[in-house]
Amino acid sequence: MEMLLMLVIFVGAAYFLMIRPQQKRMREHQSQIDALQPGERVILTSGIFATLSHIADTQAIVELAPGVEVTILKQAIARA
Repeated sequence: MEMLLMLVIFVGAAYFLMIRPQQKRMREHQSQIDALQPGERVILTSGIFATLSHIADTQAIVELAPGVEVTILKQAIARA
């Protein structure tokens, strides 16, 4: 009985200390990505700075240098 109680406490602690904060960060990141507008500067997960040219549901077109545009997945945007 004591082992079961300890297991439940451990699982509950793991949820509140690890899983829940990660889910919150993911929701905040997704809301930031959804709020992006063309013309904003972003950092890609590769560390490249880019300017948004066009943004759609799953993809975005970013300009890396004048005249150099690349299509990326929206999930590749690390920060705005």
